[in-house]
Amino acid sequence: MRVLEQLGSEYRVLDGQRILTGDAVKQADRIVIGPNGVFHIELNNTAGEIRFAERIAEPGTAGSPDDPTAQAYRREFALKNLLRRNQIKAEVVGVICLTHPDATITGQSPGFAALTPDKLPSYIRSYKAKQELAGEQVGRIVKLLEEQSGSGK
Repeated sequence: MRVLEQLGSEYRVLDGQRILTGDAVKQADRIVIGPNGVFHIELNNTAGEIRFAERIAEPGTAGSPDDPTAQAYRREFALKNLLRRNQIKAEVVGVICLTHPDATITGQSPGFAALTPDKLPSYIRSYKAKQELAGEQVGRIVKLLEEQSGSGK
């Protein structure tokens, strides 16, 4: 996703990272790690109406069959657990990126920002984390994700 190149050198973008969750594997579309948190980005290329539930669903469930948040909740849960198991404190932020030009949104996701690709870099850069990550923390998270995904250098 070329639009993420606009973020700058303080952000690292990982594509298709696997997140190990015990006996299962979740694959995140994109993960962006920067001074203001860890952003997992769920790409949705569905045309037409995207309907969001009006309430926060339990992880692994969604308010309607067309609600794209169920998968995003599962990935967020796996990512938070991975960081917790490795004693890393970082804010994890979920984003659903609607990539199809004919997508329309009905409702609002209570747990995730729903954005078009052109709005993604400014959303990430302007996000205010409760606790900033230092450069070495960003590097540690990137290394952890790359190593456990099998893509470490």
